[in-house]
Amino acid sequence: MKQILLLAAVVILVSCGGQQEKAPAVADNPEPVKAEERSEAQFETITFSIFPALGEENISKDVEITADGKFFYRLREVHEVSIKANYTGELDSLDLNEVYNLYSSIDLNHLKQVRYDGFDMAFYSLRITMYNGEVQMKTTLNDDIEKCVRTLLKLIENQNMKKSSNHKFSTAKDVLLPPPGVVYTEAELDSL
Repeated sequence: MKQILLLAAVVILVSCGGQQEKAPAVADNPEPVKAEERSEAQFETITFSIFPALGEENISKDVEITADGKFFYRLREVHEVSIKANYTGELDSLDLNEVYNLYSSIDLNHLKQVRYDGFDMAFYSLRITMYNGEVQMKTTLNDDIEKCVRTLLKLIENQNMKKSSNHKFSTAKDVLLPPPGVVYTEAELDSL
């Protein structure tokens, strides 16, 4: 009789020990989970100007994106400083995440190389202000960086914008440099 009870106890222990309580898939903590900090890709502003390639529309475009998601968008006549329109808006969190992803994909070492590949190519002025310094360049771009900048432009152009009278943002003097052969006077730059 003792042997049967001992055998039954062993069977019960083995069968109970083999079952594990599964942890719930959702935590019981009602507080929301915070998104990870963007420690690797930090910037204060991304500012760029695009002087169109030969055969593209005759409008230069200036964009400034701040780290908090505000953006400024300006259209100018090609070869002119006169402003056609100013816009402003704010990126939602998904679009701002996309900006951070695009920013982190840019190899900043490529921005140190000045290239003038052709008179018929788009000419870019790009300035990225970070918390520990800035990178600035004025040139044609390699394909990878040009794709990033064009994607940023498309992202901004797809936003809801409102017309703005504020035309003072950093592309005016800090980034807006004309391509070779075009010279703006200080008065023209001040008018921006």
